[in-house]
Amino acid sequence: MIPAEDDETRLAIEDLQEKSVSLNPEGIIQDGYGKGQYELLDTGFCEIIKESKSRIEFISNGKKFGGRFVLLLPNWGRFYKKKLWLLIKVA
Repeated sequence: MIPAEDDETRLAIEDLQEKSVSLNPEGIIQDGYGKGQYELLDTGFCEIIKESKSRIEFISNGKKFGGRFVLLLPNWGRFYKKKLWLLIKVA
């Protein structure tokens, strides 16, 4: 789930496999990480403010979820097969 409150943090797992998931509100991903049923939670757009190899700051303007967020790749998150990022909502 996406963080809703300022300073709330969630784990985000990077998946570089390209999946052909359309904007259908529901569906099933047949294989790979994230396999199973999905439900579209929100639609909108985001604007990237700053970007580096280990930090991405962006503003999300969705219908349900919005605000300023940071994706942070901590040192411990770099050593896994799929990178482990922290998704943080900021004020």
